[in-house]
Amino acid sequence: MTKNEARILVRDYMNGNMKRKEMMNKFELKECPLCDGIELEEDMEYHKWDLGEFEEKVCISCREDE
Repeated sequence: MTKNEARILVRDYMNGNMKRKEMMNKFELKECPLCDGIELEEDMEYHKWDLGEFEEKVCISCREDE
């Protein structure tokens, strides 16, 4: 993606032509379910809640706080 393409996406988002979730998907960003922080997907780590429950990605800060 070029700088100009990124600028166009940001413009569209700020003008309300693109939803937050769409923007996050374009840039491979994820929201931490614990702290609601936005992180790069590759910087998040899997966390298993309890036996038999599901795994999901959380940010490194929340993972280290356990």
